[in-house]
Amino acid sequence: MLRLIHTQTLINFVLVKQAYIYSSNISMDSNSTNVARFLLADKKYYIRTVWGEDSFELSCSDGKYIWTGSASKGFVENTLKPKGMSTSEFMKITQNALTNQDFTKIKYSYTIEQPPVDLGLTPQDLLFSWFIKLGAQNGNNFALNSTANKKVLQVKCTLPLVKQINPRPMMVTILDWLIDKSSRLELSNQELSENNNQLQSQRDQALAQFSTLVADKKVLELEMYKKVASGSSSPIPIQFTQFPNISFLIFPTTSLTPSFFSSL
Repeated sequence: MLRLIHTQTLINFVLVKQAYIYSSNISMDSNSTNVARFLLADKKYYIRTVWGEDSFELSCSDGKYIWTGSASKGFVENTLKPKGMSTSEFMKITQNALTNQDFTKIKYSYTIEQPPVDLGLTPQDLLFSWFIKLGAQNGNNFALNSTANKKVLQVKCTLPLVKQINPRPMMVTILDWLIDKSSRLELSNQELSENNNQLQSQRDQALAQFSTLVADKKVLELEMYKKVASGSSSPIPIQFTQFPNISFLIFPTTSLTPSFFSSL
């Protein structure tokens, strides 16, 4: 029991961390691996999927046991995929359904149950089903449902999962993936933090320079106004604190009035 608690805690920690750093709309590519937490029948399951171009593997764990199943190209084409839908479109929709649980049940819903006796599975095995809810069909294209009350076409996809006698190898694989993922996310978060600190430093420097220029401008305005008010015709040397190597002269004229300085 102690090992079970530690395993679930580690998996939960990495999955929450992943969700915090990255948005839920991460695009999934072929030949990618993903681990997600699903709540099915009031019980937590951890779903690991490995995706190919037209096939995928699925492993399911409750933190203690492991069930595995695979969908070959033929199984996808002949059993899972609805008639009229392209394989690429089905794989994209299924990948989206199995890598992030749809708690709203608007686009997808899920069940997990023991198999009936006529399927050749044991009572210890599982049937994992996901329901794809499609909206109106446009030609040969299918659209996912987008409203809760709209009548839709519901496609049921079921994958048999066989309980593993020795769950350790798959559990180690899942934990290795989670730890590697956590390390990559930590590195990415560190890089983002460093970039943010650098941008913040540049912003602070720019604001400091701007404040200095504003202060210099006020000093120059006052000096020029005093020169004009005194009737002096001698040139006024101009030099900014931020640019010590640049200087120039301004010759007072009768056109230099207080209104002129306020417009600067």
